[in-house]
Amino acid sequence: MHTSIGRCWRSLAVLIPAALSGCGTGNTVEGKVDGQALSVREAVFFDQSTGTDPEQLLVLMSDRPGLCDAVKAGTGHIETTYFIIELDQLVTPIGPWTGDYVVKYFDHTIDKFAYSVFQRYEASCAFNIQDSVHSGTVSLTEYKEGPSGVMRGTFDLLFNETDAVKGSFDVHLCNAPAANVWSLIWNCQ
Repeated sequence: MHTSIGRCWRSLAVLIPAALSGCGTGNTVEGKVDGQALSVREAVFFDQSTGTDPEQLLVLMSDRPGLCDAVKAGTGHIETTYFIIELDQLVTPIGPWTGDYVVKYFDHTIDKFAYSVFQRYEASCAFNIQDSVHSGTVSLTEYKEGPSGVMRGTFDLLFNETDAVKGSFDVHLCNAPAANVWSLIWNCQ
């Protein structure tokens, strides 16, 4: 009897960390936007760097699994929260992606800037929340391009001049067009 229990515990000790690693344990969002928090179930990134201005990387987090497949379909889901961080570079040739990205609108004097959207769909596909970032910084500490691409970093953002949101991302590449991310947040089913 004790050997069966021991085998079960050993199996769980292997399975639980493996399951958690697929959830993106480095993906956190602390704080609320318009009273809505986000408990991240899945997060991915998209590479829209093409060698021409502007170069973009997008991080997408959600409280729903199957995020990459949803982006490939280009359709958002009801009763789902999405959090997008966009990183842009305006210099040619593109230098290293790592570094700090500051939220600035229409300021082409800086090389690296960020943009972010926090959005929640309700059961009727109506937006409960649809807020754009007001100010803040995103720090990209690691970027690896290619099919096994990885992005890691932190963010400290302010929405509505009062709603502080900070956290981290540790995401892998979703092989889908970055333009589909914007389709996802504007098209609900």
